[in-house]
Amino acid sequence: TEQELIHARNRLDREVLIYRRMHHFNSQAFQDKSDEEFSKMVCETLLDIFEVEVGLIMVELPNNDSPALIHVEGYPMKYLLPEKLTQTILLQTENKPLGEACHLSLSEKDELHRIIPFKNLILTKVKDPELQFNVILLCGNTEKGSRFYEDIGNDREAAFSVFAQQVLAHQTNRYKTQKIKQHVNALTQDRERITRIAESFLKFNTEPEKNIIMIVRLAAELLSAECAVLETLDEQRPLFSLKEMSDANENMPLEFHPCNELMRQSGQEMLIVPRLHLKPGNDAKGWIQHFEGRSFIGSVIYIDRLPIGTLALFIDPQRLITDNLLQLIRLLSVAIAVEERRRRALFALKESEEKYRVMFEGSPNGIVVVDIETLELKYVNPAISRMFGYTMNEMLTMTVDQLHPPHIRKEVIYAIQRNQPQANLLTTDLACCRKDGSIFFSDIYSNNISFGGRKLVAGFFSDVTQRRNDQEALL
Repeated sequence: TEQELIHARNRLDREVLIYRRMHHFNSQAFQDKSDEEFSKMVCETLLDIFEVEVGLIMVELPNNDSPALIHVEGYPMKYLLPEKLTQTILLQTENKPLGEACHLSLSEKDELHRIIPFKNLILTKVKDPELQFNVILLCGNTEKGSRFYEDIGNDREAAFSVFAQQVLAHQTNRYKTQKIKQHVNALTQDRERITRIAESFLKFNTEPEKNIIMIVRLAAELLSAECAVLETLDEQRPLFSLKEMSDANENMPLEFHPCNELMRQSGQEMLIVPRLHLKPGNDAKGWIQHFEGRSFIGSVIYIDRLPIGTLALFIDPQRLITDNLLQLIRLLSVAIAVEERRRRALFALKESEEKYRVMFEGSPNGIVVVDIETLELKYVNPAISRMFGYTMNEMLTMTVDQLHPPHIRKEVIYAIQRNQPQANLLTTDLACCRKDGSIFFSDIYSNNISFGGRKLVAGFFSDVTQRRNDQEALL
């Protein structure tokens, strides 16, 4: 009876020691470790707790064709082929019940024995039902080591199963933590990209052409692209983010637009080509061949639902293309469309201004634009300058009443300020005073206009002195 009590006490002491070592493993496992460090710690704990020669861990991660983690302690890794070892262990555990410790005695004919000459071993397979990945633990003694190590008895099966569940719990937490870190890193990168975009947008100036160049270079920078290219459908050469590419293609034909052609053939707004390959005999020659084999991402740029060009990026084919990157390309494409719309509007405005400037300065009739409140002359044309004998600069320092004889100035001022002329109002035979004091008569066609929030009146002078003299002579 005493001997049985001694044996029972020894077993209890041994189990207490095992669970103390498991507790120490748990405290160490919560520390931030790499996958390799964690796997090594698991195998070392197997050797320590169960006092065996060889320990092994293998983890089958979800959505992964091969186990992401496999580590062996107690046997030289240089003699092992990881892929072959992995396949053999998967075959050994294929039909084994989950969570149960299984003892195996291997013969020389067993494939696992040929890789690691186990005499006896114990293994278990546990599975996470939520994340759907498996953890396989295995430990035992080889033929040579069996003389120095005890076999794992049935009394330690329960502890082995408990330890496997602990390793599974830690591996689950590690997997979730890594996913969270990946999401945090992705969010951090997105935030940095958005900040970089905002900083670039704040640096925009009044010249849309320079802003478009900045956006193209920004696209290459944010997506780590080898080159970003903007092709428009009008008669312009492609715009490259790399200066050397621009310099090398100065003499390129204007009609050469391979990226636009790729987008047209695909019929898509966003095209992803994992590896760009040009067909033999393809007419596309020149710069695009420099990026053959790279990943191609193209985004069509629209203005008023009409395609105006393509923003294309050439990146490393090993680079993972995420939805966030595609959203970023769409954002930059929209920014280019906004600047291109502004460029066209400014060009149209410049053309319009030029047209009206030619009409204003080339008109045979004298034209003045007067501020209704101050009566100052704001704009004059050369014809009115010649008509009154003043220089244009002199007239811009005058008020409208100075253009008429003193006896009708109050009448003119009253007509402008009190009885503002209505649209298409014609005043005939109004006396006007030249710089030299001579008087001539003019028909004045006036009209209200608004410019920059100011109320102005435009007057168109037509000298009718000869007509008036002819009428008087006729009378």
